[in-house]
Amino acid sequence: MTTLMRSSMLAFLGLTVLACSPKAPRPANLPEVRYEEEGPAGPPSASSLASTQPSAPAALPPVIAPSVSVNPTEEAAKAVAAVSEKLLKKVFTGDENVVLSPWSITELLAMASAGAKGATHDEFASFMNVKIHDDVLFPGFRDLRAKVSTGLSQATTTSTTKGPPFVLDVANSAWADDAVTLDGVFSTTIHDFFGAEVLRAPIRQHPDDARRKINFWVGDHTRQKIHNLLTEGSITPLVRAVMVNAVYFLGTWQSTFPLGKTRLAPFTTSKGAKAQSLSMNQLITAPYFADERFQMIELGYQGSSLAMVVVLPKNNINELDELGIGGALAVLPKLSQEAVHLSLPKFSTTRAFNLSDTLMKLGLTLAFSDKADFSGMTNDKSLYLSQVVHQAMVTVDERGTEAAAATAGTFAVKAIRTNVAMNVDHSFWFFVRDRASGAVFFAGRIVDPSKK
Repeated sequence: MTTLMRSSMLAFLGLTVLACSPKAPRPANLPEVRYEEEGPAGPPSASSLASTQPSAPAALPPVIAPSVSVNPTEEAAKAVAAVSEKLLKKVFTGDENVVLSPWSITELLAMASAGAKGATHDEFASFMNVKIHDDVLFPGFRDLRAKVSTGLSQATTTSTTKGPPFVLDVANSAWADDAVTLDGVFSTTIHDFFGAEVLRAPIRQHPDDARRKINFWVGDHTRQKIHNLLTEGSITPLVRAVMVNAVYFLGTWQSTFPLGKTRLAPFTTSKGAKAQSLSMNQLITAPYFADERFQMIELGYQGSSLAMVVVLPKNNINELDELGIGGALAVLPKLSQEAVHLSLPKFSTTRAFNLSDTLMKLGLTLAFSDKADFSGMTNDKSLYLSQVVHQAMVTVDERGTEAAAATAGTFAVKAIRTNVAMNVDHSFWFFVRDRASGAVFFAGRIVDPSKK
């Protein structure tokens, strides 16, 4: 298992929203999700919607073998590593707790790239640092998930602990509006390589109902840890399709911390302030490394190749900035088994990000512009990536780790550009009138909007 997989202990979900022309014909190969007014019981559950299976999408053309030998799982891991290094340099700053999912974000970008063409497609490949794209990257994600799932299957059948010591649920879906026909090759690609269901919902006519249904689906696949990913107003009548990637993770330490040894202990924040935290304690034999810059320990989970890597700087967390995420992970081969008296704080944190500006600054610019080409999704060149948002949470205690996250990307119709601007930045009049009769019901003169 790669270094990146050892550090991917979080649970994630990614979501992509598309908006396109309402003139597309009704797809014939997608299941119907009928709209019903909500009653006292609330909207239908996502599981009932997801039970409708789509017709088999169009056959995918034969994959042409790459001209050079490339390992698909290594290529997918390399993509996640590249995105991790770029993103974490931007978000691992400031004086607040941070948690996010590089895996979720990268897998979402990979799924979106399946619908991109031309220069937009090439930009995704460059951003994820993969030279050979679809025929290697997509199978790589599929194979990595399969390897982890195999470990889970073995763990649940051989473990003597109560309940499964390790849970990793991965689910993908694509929700299409009645007016949208998803491209057959695109549908097959996300189904075959990402396991995505293709579902139908009346997104254009009843956007808020569609939002609630998708949120139910998200909640069902994250043990309700992410239950309101799409906030009110986030799905508008311009939206035509939604892509969702959900992953939930629950891991039990290979060596759990004794409850009786958890106690309050002093903790110094990044600003040097003194605080108190509940600290877990145990004598553990685990992969460990130390030099003049930091200490590092790797804590494995039962029945899994996943592990949590903890990096402790000598003094202040800002000292790790020069090392970087890539530099820290590159040290992992130097770890060796040591007996360590480990004190680790219990913690639970949640963060939300708008990643649009960050991704553009990191080089994913064409996808966000009016030159974007996502016609591989819907055969419509009027779409561009308008927004990417991300939420994540993680809880660490004596038993193990539970985490969830969400990534949302909205695809909107390209706006008509105009050179006209009106900036109401000084005194003005206003009227409220009936456009049919011309009658003025209210009139006003505003000289200082800050005063009543």
